[in-house]
Amino acid sequence: MRDASAFAGAVPKDWTGGDHFLLPLHVHDAAWLHFSGRIEQSRAVKVGTGGINALTGEPWDVVLRKRPQNYIVSPYQPWLDGFKTGPGAVRQFVAVPRGRLTVEHQLTGASSGGIRIACFPPRDSQQVLRIARRAGTNRARELGVGAGARIAQRIYPDPLGIDTWQRTPASIVYLHLLAPEEYQAITGETAPPSPIDAATYSRFGLPWFEVFDEDRGDLGTSERLKGIKPVDTFGTQGPSAARAPVVPQKIQPVAPRSHRKK
Repeated sequence: MRDASAFAGAVPKDWTGGDHFLLPLHVHDAAWLHFSGRIEQSRAVKVGTGGINALTGEPWDVVLRKRPQNYIVSPYQPWLDGFKTGPGAVRQFVAVPRGRLTVEHQLTGASSGGIRIACFPPRDSQQVLRIARRAGTNRARELGVGAGARIAQRIYPDPLGIDTWQRTPASIVYLHLLAPEEYQAITGETAPPSPIDAATYSRFGLPWFEVFDEDRGDLGTSERLKGIKPVDTFGTQGPSAARAPVVPQKIQPVAPRSHRKK
Protein backbone atom coordinates (compact mmCIF):
# COMPACT_ATOMS: atom_id res chain seq x y z
CA MET A 1 0.00 0.00 0.00
CA ARG A 2 1.38 3.40 -0.99
CA ASP A 3 0.59 7.02 -0.17
CA ALA A 4 -1.23 8.44 -3.21
CA SER A 5 0.21 11.93 -2.65
CA ALA A 6 3.66 10.59 -3.65
CA PHE A 7 2.35 10.09 -7.19
CA ALA A 8 0.76 13.45 -7.94
CA GLY A 9 0.27 13.87 -11.68
CA ALA A 10 -0.41 10.17 -12.18
CA VAL A 11 -3.56 10.06 -10.05
CA PRO A 12 -6.62 12.33 -9.86
CA LYS A 13 -6.05 15.55 -7.90
CA ASP A 14 -8.61 14.64 -5.24
CA TRP A 15 -6.55 11.56 -4.30
CA THR A 16 -3.58 13.59 -3.00
CA GLY A 17 -4.81 15.03 0.30
CA GLY A 18 -2.60 12.89 2.54
CA ASP A 19 -5.38 10.48 3.52
CA HIS A 20 -5.58 8.58 0.23
CA PHE A 21 -3.70 5.33 -0.42
CA LEU A 22 -3.12 3.03 -3.41
CA LEU A 23 -3.73 -0.69 -2.95
CA PRO A 24 -3.27 -3.25 -5.77
CA LEU A 25 -5.82 -6.05 -6.17
CA HIS A 26 -6.38 -8.52 -8.96
CA VAL A 27 -9.91 -8.56 -10.34
CA HIS A 28 -11.88 -11.25 -8.47
CA ASP A 29 -9.48 -11.17 -5.51
CA ALA A 30 -11.29 -11.13 -2.18
CA ALA A 31 -10.20 -8.80 0.60
CA TRP A 32 -10.79 -8.49 4.32
CA LEU A 33 -10.14 -5.72 6.84
CA HIS A 34 -8.23 -6.69 9.97
CA PHE A 35 -8.37 -4.48 13.07
CA SER A 36 -5.76 -4.49 15.80
CA GLY A 37 -5.02 -2.50 18.92
CA ARG A 38 -5.66 -2.57 22.64
CA ILE A 39 -9.22 -2.92 23.90
CA GLU A 40 -8.78 0.10 26.16
CA GLN A 41 -7.94 2.17 23.06
CA SER A 42 -11.14 1.20 21.22
CA ARG A 43 -12.51 3.19 18.30
CA ALA A 44 -15.82 3.24 16.44
CA VAL A 45 -15.13 2.51 12.76
CA LYS A 46 -17.38 3.02 9.73
CA VAL A 47 -16.55 1.12 6.55
CA GLY A 48 -17.83 2.13 3.14
CA THR A 49 -17.38 0.65 -0.32
CA GLY A 50 -17.75 3.40 -2.86
CA GLY A 51 -20.71 5.48 -1.70
CA ILE A 52 -22.48 2.94 0.54
CA ASN A 53 -22.10 1.65 4.09
CA ALA A 54 -20.88 -1.97 4.11
CA LEU A 55 -23.07 -2.93 7.09
CA THR A 56 -26.37 -1.29 6.16
CA GLY A 57 -26.26 -0.55 2.43
CA GLU A 58 -27.30 3.02 3.18
CA PRO A 59 -25.56 5.99 1.50
CA TRP A 60 -22.15 6.79 2.98
CA ASP A 61 -21.88 9.56 5.55
CA VAL A 62 -19.83 10.25 8.67
CA VAL A 63 -22.65 9.98 11.22
CA LEU A 64 -22.79 7.15 13.76
CA ARG A 65 -26.24 5.59 14.15
CA LYS A 66 -27.58 3.16 16.70
CA ARG A 67 -30.63 1.76 14.84
CA PRO A 68 -29.48 0.12 12.74
CA GLN A 69 -25.92 0.18 14.02
CA ASN A 70 -23.86 1.36 11.06
CA TYR A 71 -20.35 0.88 12.49
CA ILE A 72 -18.16 -1.68 14.23
CA VAL A 73 -16.01 -1.28 17.34
CA SER A 74 -12.29 -1.91 16.84
CA PRO A 75 -10.58 -4.05 18.03
CA TYR A 76 -13.61 -5.69 19.70
CA GLN A 77 -14.59 -6.67 16.15
CA PRO A 78 -11.31 -8.34 15.05
CA TRP A 79 -11.99 -8.26 11.30
CA LEU A 80 -14.59 -7.60 8.64
CA ASP A 81 -14.80 -10.01 5.69
CA GLY A 82 -17.56 -8.37 3.67
CA PHE A 83 -21.08 -7.01 3.36
CA LYS A 84 -23.53 -7.88 6.15
CA THR A 85 -26.16 -9.85 4.21
CA GLY A 86 -27.74 -12.27 6.67
CA PRO A 87 -27.81 -13.58 10.24
CA GLY A 88 -24.27 -14.57 11.19
CA ALA A 89 -23.09 -14.14 7.61
CA VAL A 90 -21.42 -11.72 5.23
CA ARG A 91 -20.54 -11.78 1.53
CA GLN A 92 -16.87 -11.25 0.77
CA PHE A 93 -15.47 -7.98 -0.49
CA VAL A 94 -14.35 -8.81 -4.05
CA ALA A 95 -12.44 -6.52 -6.42
CA VAL A 96 -14.35 -5.93 -9.67
CA PRO A 97 -14.27 -3.29 -12.43
CA ARG A 98 -16.39 -0.28 -11.57
CA GLY A 99 -19.89 -0.63 -12.95
CA ARG A 100 -22.76 -3.07 -12.67
CA LEU A 101 -20.79 -5.73 -10.77
CA THR A 102 -20.32 -3.52 -7.71
CA VAL A 103 -22.71 -3.69 -4.78
CA GLU A 104 -22.85 0.10 -4.86
CA HIS A 105 -24.20 0.03 -8.42
CA GLN A 106 -26.79 -2.63 -7.53
CA LEU A 107 -28.15 -0.39 -4.77
CA THR A 108 -27.74 3.11 -6.19
CA GLY A 109 -26.95 2.91 -9.91
CA ALA A 110 -23.62 4.69 -9.25
CA SER A 111 -20.12 3.27 -8.89
CA SER A 112 -17.49 5.49 -7.30
CA GLY A 113 -15.11 2.68 -6.32
CA GLY A 114 -12.64 2.05 -3.54
CA ILE A 115 -13.00 1.61 0.22
CA ARG A 116 -13.29 4.35 2.82
CA ILE A 117 -12.81 4.03 6.56
CA ALA A 118 -13.84 6.62 9.17
CA CYS A 119 -12.43 6.37 12.70
CA PHE A 120 -14.22 7.88 15.73
CA PRO A 121 -12.33 8.19 19.04
CA PRO A 122 -14.19 8.00 22.36
CA ARG A 123 -15.39 11.16 24.08
CA ASP A 124 -13.93 9.91 27.36
CA SER A 125 -10.93 7.60 27.11
CA GLN A 126 -11.06 6.80 30.81
CA GLN A 127 -14.63 5.58 30.45
CA VAL A 128 -13.56 3.20 27.70
CA LEU A 129 -10.69 1.98 29.89
CA ARG A 130 -13.06 1.30 32.77
CA ILE A 131 -15.53 -0.60 30.57
CA ALA A 132 -12.77 -2.55 28.83
CA ARG A 133 -11.39 -3.68 32.15
CA ARG A 134 -14.80 -5.06 33.02
CA ALA A 135 -15.46 -6.73 29.60
CA GLY A 136 -1.87 13.96 -12.22
CA THR A 137 -2.56 12.83 -15.69
CA ASN A 138 -5.51 11.52 -13.93
CA ARG A 139 -5.17 8.26 -15.79
CA ALA A 140 -5.82 6.05 -12.77
CA ARG A 141 -8.85 3.79 -13.09
CA GLU A 142 -10.14 2.56 -9.78
CA LEU A 143 -11.73 -0.84 -9.08
CA GLY A 144 -15.02 -1.19 -7.23
CA VAL A 145 -16.15 -3.77 -4.68
CA GLY A 146 -18.55 -6.59 -5.50
CA ALA A 147 -20.03 -9.38 -3.38
CA GLY A 148 -18.31 -12.75 -3.26
CA ALA A 149 -18.78 -16.00 -1.40
CA ARG A 150 -20.95 -16.27 1.69
CA ILE A 151 -18.88 -16.48 4.88
CA ALA A 152 -20.00 -17.21 8.43
CA GLN A 153 -19.26 -14.10 10.49
CA ARG A 154 -21.06 -12.25 13.25
CA ILE A 155 -20.97 -8.45 13.32
CA TYR A 156 -21.06 -7.51 16.98
CA PRO A 157 -23.36 -4.92 18.56
CA ASP A 158 -21.46 -2.03 20.18
CA PRO A 159 -20.63 -3.19 23.76
CA LEU A 160 -19.80 0.35 24.90
CA GLY A 161 -22.84 2.25 23.58
CA ILE A 162 -23.11 4.90 20.88
CA ASP A 163 -22.79 7.75 23.41
CA THR A 164 -19.19 6.63 24.01
CA TRP A 165 -17.99 8.00 20.70
CA GLN A 166 -17.29 11.52 19.47
CA ARG A 167 -19.75 12.74 16.86
CA THR A 168 -17.15 13.56 14.20
CA PRO A 169 -14.38 11.23 12.99
CA ALA A 170 -10.78 11.93 13.89
CA SER A 171 -9.78 10.72 10.43
CA ILE A 172 -11.09 9.21 7.22
CA VAL A 173 -8.84 7.24 4.89
CA TYR A 174 -9.56 6.24 1.30
CA LEU A 175 -8.20 3.04 -0.22
CA HIS A 176 -8.10 3.28 -4.00
CA LEU A 177 -8.15 -0.22 -5.47
CA LEU A 178 -6.08 -0.54 -8.64
CA ALA A 179 -5.55 -3.38 -11.09
CA PRO A 180 -1.91 -4.63 -10.99
CA GLU A 181 -0.96 -3.08 -14.34
CA GLU A 182 -2.45 0.27 -13.27
CA TYR A 183 -0.64 0.13 -9.93
CA GLN A 184 2.68 -0.62 -11.64
CA ALA A 185 2.19 2.20 -14.17
CA ILE A 186 1.69 4.70 -11.35
CA THR A 187 4.15 3.50 -8.69
CA GLY A 188 6.74 1.66 -10.78
CA GLU A 189 6.36 -1.35 -8.47
CA THR A 190 5.15 -4.83 -9.37
CA ALA A 191 1.99 -5.80 -7.48
CA PRO A 192 2.07 -9.02 -5.43
CA PRO A 193 0.65 -12.07 -7.23
CA SER A 194 -2.96 -13.10 -6.73
CA PRO A 195 -3.28 -15.37 -3.67
CA ILE A 196 -4.23 -19.03 -4.03
CA ASP A 197 -7.90 -19.97 -4.20
CA ALA A 198 -9.85 -21.72 -1.43
CA ALA A 199 -9.64 -25.16 -3.04
CA THR A 200 -5.83 -24.99 -3.24
CA TYR A 201 -5.66 -23.69 0.31
CA SER A 202 -7.67 -26.68 1.55
CA ARG A 203 -5.73 -29.18 -0.57
CA PHE A 204 -2.53 -28.24 1.25
CA GLY A 205 -4.19 -28.76 4.62
CA LEU A 206 -3.93 -25.14 5.71
CA PRO A 207 -6.20 -24.18 8.62
CA TRP A 208 -9.58 -22.47 8.51
CA PHE A 209 -10.74 -20.50 11.52
CA GLU A 210 -13.95 -20.47 13.52
CA VAL A 211 -14.55 -17.88 16.24
CA PHE A 212 -16.43 -19.01 19.33
CA ASP A 213 -18.32 -15.78 19.84
CA GLU A 214 -21.96 -16.78 20.34
CA ASP A 215 -22.17 -14.61 23.47
CA ARG A 216 -21.34 -11.44 21.55
CA GLY A 217 -24.55 -11.23 19.54
CA ASP A 218 -25.02 -10.24 15.91
CA LEU A 219 -26.38 -7.14 14.21
CA GLY A 220 -29.63 -7.43 12.29
CA THR A 221 -29.54 -7.89 8.54
CA SER A 222 -29.88 -4.86 6.28
CA GLU A 223 -32.90 -5.08 4.00
CA ARG A 224 -30.87 -3.24 1.38
CA LEU A 225 -27.97 -5.68 1.45
CA LYS A 226 -29.61 -9.09 1.96
CA GLY A 227 -30.69 -9.27 -1.69
CA ILE A 228 -27.44 -8.20 -3.36
CA LYS A 229 -26.17 -10.49 -6.11
CA PRO A 230 -22.73 -12.11 -5.89
CA VAL A 231 -20.30 -11.50 -8.73
CA ASP A 232 -20.72 -15.00 -10.17
CA THR A 233 -24.39 -14.40 -11.02
CA PHE A 234 -23.32 -11.85 -13.62
CA GLY A 235 -21.59 -14.52 -15.69
CA THR A 236 -18.11 -13.04 -15.27
CA GLN A 237 -15.10 -15.19 -16.05
CA GLY A 238 -13.32 -15.46 -12.73
CA PRO A 239 -11.13 -18.48 -11.90
CA SER A 240 -13.41 -21.53 -11.87
CA ALA A 241 -11.70 -22.98 -8.80
CA ALA A 242 -12.48 -19.80 -6.88
CA ARG A 243 -16.19 -20.28 -7.59
CA ALA A 244 -16.33 -23.95 -6.56
CA PRO A 245 -17.72 -24.66 -3.08
CA VAL A 246 -15.13 -25.77 -0.54
CA VAL A 247 -15.80 -27.79 2.60
CA PRO A 248 -13.14 -26.90 5.20
CA GLN A 249 -11.44 -29.98 6.68
CA LYS A 250 -9.05 -28.45 9.21
CA ILE A 251 -10.84 -25.95 11.44
CA GLN A 252 -8.95 -24.13 14.18
CA PRO A 253 -10.97 -22.57 17.03
CA VAL A 254 -10.21 -18.93 17.82
CA ALA A 255 -11.35 -17.08 20.95
CA PRO A 256 -12.68 -13.50 20.65
CA ARG A 257 -9.88 -10.99 21.09
CA SER A 258 -10.69 -9.73 24.60
CA HIS A 259 -10.75 -13.36 25.84
CA ARG A 260 -7.29 -14.18 24.57
CA LYS A 261 -4.43 -14.40 27.00
CA LYS A 262 -2.20 -11.34 27.08
